[in-house]
Amino acid sequence: MTVSRHTLLPEDLSNGKTYTPRMHRGNKPGSCGSCWAFSAVGALEGLVKKEIDILLRLSAQQLVDCSLINDGCQGGSATDAFKYVIQHGISLDSDYTYTGKEGYCFQNPKRKIFPCSGYVKIPFGDEMALQDALAKIGPISVSIDTSPKGFEFYHSGIYFNKECQAIPNHDALLVGYGTADGEDYWIVKNRLEITTNDVLSAVCIERKKLGQNLQMERCEKHQESDMDLDLSSAFSKKKKKIPKKNETELPKAVDWRIKGYVTEVRDQGNCGSCWAFNAVGALEALIKKQTKILVPLSIQQLVDCSLEGEGCDGGSAEEAFKYVIKHGITLDSSYGYTGKEGYCYQNDAESTLFPCSDFVEIPFNDELALKEAVARIGPISVAIDISPKRFRFYHTGVYYSKDCSISPNHGALLVGYGTDNGEDYWIVKNSWGTEFGENGYIRIARNRNNHCGIASRALYPV
Repeated sequence: MTVSRHTLLPEDLSNGKTYTPRMHRGNKPGSCGSCWAFSAVGALEGLVKKEIDILLRLSAQQLVDCSLINDGCQGGSATDAFKYVIQHGISLDSDYTYTGKEGYCFQNPKRKIFPCSGYVKIPFGDEMALQDALAKIGPISVSIDTSPKGFEFYHSGIYFNKECQAIPNHDALLVGYGTADGEDYWIVKNRLEITTNDVLSAVCIERKKLGQNLQMERCEKHQESDMDLDLSSAFSKKKKKIPKKNETELPKAVDWRIKGYVTEVRDQGNCGSCWAFNAVGALEALIKKQTKILVPLSIQQLVDCSLEGEGCDGGSAEEAFKYVIKHGITLDSSYGYTGKEGYCYQNDAESTLFPCSDFVEIPFNDELALKEAVARIGPISVAIDISPKRFRFYHTGVYYSKDCSISPNHGALLVGYGTDNGEDYWIVKNSWGTEFGENGYIRIARNRNNHCGIASRALYPV
């Protein structure tokens, strides 16, 4: 007997896997005809979640404002939305929040991701192909006919209406399928209603009777994709060994800011949380290097929850990494920085990441090893001596103080190195806001006998 490939598909795909964010009132379309943007964003969120196990809420508003091939609140299509994202990328919803009206396009090019390089159209009217794609790929962008009056009053059960047309007029997200009492159905995420308990709003649409009432699209990760989201390589459980190189084989200058591996400078305030800032910076860079997504992680979680650290009274990147290895870390958008110690309340498993399984300490006082690490690995967690009064008044140039010791007392993030008029320097990201130094950064003398202890306690996660 010949076995059809479709017989190997799961009979039910309504098991509640978290490939779509929970709905909230901020994402209700209201009077804005933005269903096309929500449909496209849902498929992109599903793709990112499937590949790297991070459920990110992406910006529907950016598509409304910036996808000029569409018509904003007057309508559009997921196809054209995907075309826009392929070319321009898309921001997080936390950076570009939904307003329910058209506005000026103001996306920040430093805070965007490129989750796909193409899209695939599922054959017209082929529900078996749609079931296959949904089971193997994930949530699918679809279009449905919502013109029958009964649709807007749908409450529960499996929806079927003989007045439904084969010409769709509303975009939605297909997230599953199943069978109830012998009746097959699709599970469709809609944006017209929000349930009172703030969970997934869905309509069950009858399968096999829907016919040609669906147009199906999905975003695809190509081999040549700008976003190589290989989970096995992204969060490897094995420590990477770096072959030693001669200094002449290393780049003369490195700046990971230019490559998009560094989040914006922030201010730790009156909380002694520098240790959490520099640990998070190294973790963010690790995720960016492996997944091509720059995800702001939660500093506050380390302050509140890393009991081996001392919250606002200090800590170390080593202890921060140990905590993350064991407990994971959530997104900054889920657990925002307050600048003070608080109760540890992390409990959202959906947004908990385990980006590292170990960390590597760079040999004490070895600036060449530190140079090699920052050139080949990325931003490195370091500690420096900031006790000289001159440090806090630093404004620009290469910092050198004869009063600096090699006993560090402040955590920071090493993001590069270079040479200025024959003077070697390290590029260090501080956590005192952008008013400090060179827009929040300081260039510290390099190859000056481990100046300010920059090579005394350097390490990076793996």
